[in-house]
Amino acid sequence: MKLYRRKGYGYRAFLLGLNYCYRELKLPKVWAGCYESNLASQRMLEKIGFVRNRSEDTSEVDAFNGAEIKQLTYVLSYENFLKIYKSLSGNS
Repeated sequence: MKLYRRKGYGYRAFLLGLNYCYRELKLPKVWAGCYESNLASQRMLEKIGFVRNRSEDTSEVDAFNGAEIKQLTYVLSYENFLKIYKSLSGNS
């Protein structure tokens, strides 16, 4: 819904999910993806600290129109997440 866009809700929810992945599940890395045309998702992933991993990008065919769609792949290590999370929360 447009009413809730660009308010930071997705960003904050994503950070909470990452916190769970790293602290509870003890994952060393988290991978994320978005379509090349989704610039807002790309910006959010990069703002969080994800780094593009071009070697893992994939292409798929749109089921509705048959067009090729590029899926971009991003990765975030636990160490990089901690730097960002601590700076946002004011924790040391």
